[in-house]
Amino acid sequence: MNLIVDYRSICIVMCVALLTIAGGICHAETGNLVANADFEKATDNPWQPTSWTMTLEGSAQGTLDRINDGFHGQSAARLTNQSARQPSVFIRLYQKIAVERNTDYVISMYVRCKSVGYAWFGGGPNWLVRQPLPQDTAGKWVRVSVSCNSGDSDTWELTILSEDVTEALDIDAVQMEKGKAATDFHGEPFVVMLQNDTYAGVYESPKEVNVSLKVINYEAHKLPVTATWQLRRLPDGKKLLQGEVSLDVASKGSAQARLPFPDDAGYGLYEYLLCTSANDHKIESEARAAIMRAPPQDRRMDNLGFNIHVAQDNYARLLCRLGLRWVRVDWHWYLCEPTRGEVLWWYLDGQVKVAEKYGLKLFPIFGAGSAPAWAQLKDDTFNPQEHADYVRRVLERYQGKIPAFNVWNEPDPSVIKYPELWLADAKAIHKAARSVDPDIKIVGLGMCANVGDPGHWHYPPLNPPISLGRYLDVYDWHPYPAPRNRRPEETNNVCDGVDNLKNAVPKIRALVAGKELWVSEFGYSICEPLDSTAVNIHGVLLTVEAAKSPMYPFDVTEKQQGDYLVRQVMLEFGYGIDKIFLYQIGPDGPIGGFEGGLGITRRRPNGLSAKLAYVQIANMVQELAGATPVGVEIPSSNIRVVCFRRGSMDVVAAWTVRKTAKLNFQVTDGYESDPFGNRNTRQGAITVKLTESPIFLVGKNVEYRPSTVGLSSAR
Repeated sequence: MNLIVDYRSICIVMCVALLTIAGGICHAETGNLVANADFEKATDNPWQPTSWTMTLEGSAQGTLDRINDGFHGQSAARLTNQSARQPSVFIRLYQKIAVERNTDYVISMYVRCKSVGYAWFGGGPNWLVRQPLPQDTAGKWVRVSVSCNSGDSDTWELTILSEDVTEALDIDAVQMEKGKAATDFHGEPFVVMLQNDTYAGVYESPKEVNVSLKVINYEAHKLPVTATWQLRRLPDGKKLLQGEVSLDVASKGSAQARLPFPDDAGYGLYEYLLCTSANDHKIESEARAAIMRAPPQDRRMDNLGFNIHVAQDNYARLLCRLGLRWVRVDWHWYLCEPTRGEVLWWYLDGQVKVAEKYGLKLFPIFGAGSAPAWAQLKDDTFNPQEHADYVRRVLERYQGKIPAFNVWNEPDPSVIKYPELWLADAKAIHKAARSVDPDIKIVGLGMCANVGDPGHWHYPPLNPPISLGRYLDVYDWHPYPAPRNRRPEETNNVCDGVDNLKNAVPKIRALVAGKELWVSEFGYSICEPLDSTAVNIHGVLLTVEAAKSPMYPFDVTEKQQGDYLVRQVMLEFGYGIDKIFLYQIGPDGPIGGFEGGLGITRRRPNGLSAKLAYVQIANMVQELAGATPVGVEIPSSNIRVVCFRRGSMDVVAAWTVRKTAKLNFQVTDGYESDPFGNRNTRQGAITVKLTESPIFLVGKNVEYRPSTVGLSSAR
C-alpha cells in the first residue's frame, strides 16, 4: 500500500479541534471505548503498552517508549521515527475497537510534538480517517480530535501513524466516544495493575512467585480501595486460594500489596482474578504465573524452533526460557532491498546482534514471492539472478552466522504456474550460496500443504516442478490443519492426519538432494469472536457462522492449542521429520483474530504471560532434549504412543485422540511426567489413564502392553 496520498482528495467530513489545555480533568461516567487510554498499563523490556500494538512497516526504523510526565496519570507513549518519507514505510500504533454500525463517533487525544514529520491519527476501514498532527506544540500538551462514522463496520482500527522523520510524538489520554464533539477525557479515577517480578511471569519454584497488586490514584483526595481476589489452577480452573485486600491510596499516589501463593503448588499455569472497587467504581483484572522447570543445561533440543518474524530481545528471551535456539525470521527480498542495491543492513545487523547475544541460530527467509517493486516484471515474475545477488550479498556479510536459509515462503500457486522461473531461481541461488558457504543448508519450497490439497501431505513435492529438489538440501512445507480445529491424528475429506506421514516421508525424501525434511510452519490458533455476531480473521470481519467454515473456525481452546501442538510435534518427529518450526512464539493481542491467536504467549492489560501451550512445550523440551525418535505405535484408533531414546533412557509419550483410555506399561527405574512437568516415580507394571494431554514415561526400560489396552467411549 502506498501511503503517500493527496489527503485533500479524501471525501469525508471532519471536525477538528486543536486546544491548548488549562485546568483539570473531569471523569465522566460514560463512554471511552479505548482500552489503556492513558498508557498506564504496560510490560517492560521492551516497554509495550497493553491493548496497543506497534509495528514497523517496510524499512521503517523507530521506537515506542514510556515517558513519565504524561498529561493524565504518570505515563504516556513517545513515538520516534528515523525514516524519511517514502512509499509503504511507516510506523503504526493501533488498537482494534468494537463499534456499532452507522454510528457517529469522535476520536480525541492529547499530543506533545517536537519536530514531528508527517503523522496522522484516525484509522477505520481502509484508514479513510487521516487527521494530520501538528509538527510542534512548544512543549505543551494539546488536544486534537476528529469526527467519523463507523459505516458498515463492526470494528474500528484506531490508528496513530508516522510517515516521516520525527524527533518526539508524545501521546496520552486517547478517547473514542459516541457523538460529534469530544467531551472531557473519561479517564479512570484509579488504575489497577497486577505485577509479576519476573519476565512473562515465569518462575522455577512456587516459593519464588511474586505477584503484587498496585493501585494508582489519580484523584485529588485519598482513595480507600478494596480488592477481592482468587487464585485458580489452569486448565481445570480449580480454586486454590481467595481473599480480600484493603488499601488507602494517597491523593495522586500509589499503594501495593503482595498476593499470597501456595508453597506446595506444582509445576503448571496459575491465574489470579481480581475485582477492585472504590467509590462504586469497579475494575476487573487478571494475571498469570507459570511455574516451569529450568531448561536442561547439559543437552539441547536442536530439532525444534519457532517463527518469530524479527529477532528481537523479547522474543529471544521467551525462546531461550523454553530451552530452544532455532528461529525462523523474515528477511524477505522485498522487505530488505526496497531500493536496488541498497540493502537495509541496519535491520539485519540488529537481528544478528540479538542472535549472538542469546546464542540463537538464524534461519532467514529470502523469499521472492513478493519481489521489490523495482525488480517486478509482468504478472508478478522477477529476474532470478537479481534475487540470487541479494542472497549472495547477505550471506557474504554474515558468513558463518547463518546455518540455513529458506529460499521462499509459500510461493504456491506461482511455483506451479511458472515452473521454469522457479527452477531458474533455485539454480541461481544454489550457485550463489555455494560460492559463499559450501556447507550452508538451502531449504525450500516452503509451500503450504495439507490445506485442501487433493494429494494431501505429499501433494506439493510430488507435483511439478519436481526437479527443484536437486538444488535443495532440505525440503520444507507448512502443514496447517484444515479445518483449523482438526485434531492432528484425524483424517477428513479436506486433509490427511499426521499418521499418513508414515507413507509420505519416504516418497518426499527421495526427491531432495540433501534428503532432509523440515516442517517450517504450523500452528493452532485460539481465535475469539469480537462479539456474539462477528469474528476478525486476517483483518476480515466474518460472521460467527462463516468463521466456522472449514478454513476459519475459531473454536480451538487454549488447552486444545497446547495439546495439539505437542501431539503434532511428536508425531512428526516419530514419522521422520528432521526439524520443526512452530508458528508462533507470540505474543497475541487482547482481541481475537487468527494470526494473533497462533501465539503461545499472551499480552493482556496486566502484561505479558504464558499460555498453556508455552508451559507444555517447555516440559516437552525438558523430556525430548537430546533424544532420538524411535517410532510411532498405534495400540488403537484412539491412542498414540511415540517412542524416543535419550542416552540410556527410554522416553515414551502417550495420549488419546479423544476423551480417555487406559494403557498398561512396564517401567524400569523411571518416572511419569504430566503435561506440565510434575513427576511421580514409576517401577514395574503400571496402568496409566491417558487423556488428550500427552504424558511422558521415562526410564531405563519402558514398554507398553498392547493386549491390555482399555478404552473408554470416544466422541
